[in-house]
Amino acid sequence: GKPVVLNYGGWQRELLESAGAGLGGPIGDDRAFFANLAALKTDPARRHQMAQNARRLALERFDRTALAAQALELIEQVLYKA
Repeated sequence: GKPVVLNYGGWQRELLESAGAGLGGPIGDDRAFFANLAALKTDPARRHQMAQNARRLALERFDRTALAAQALELIEQVLYKA
């Protein structure tokens, strides 16, 4: 349940920003990174909302039990198709 600030782009940034769970910036752009940190520091309501969104995202997309079940299913498919 913590907002995430990234100093790079890609799928992780897209996922966090689309879920309202964090902020990202161009890789190596220290000014953008620190501006994102400052934006969250000075806006407790936004920070709180992002924390809630981050928690929801973690539970919905990265639940260990669900991911383990998916991995097991994939392994079983590979093993039993041979």
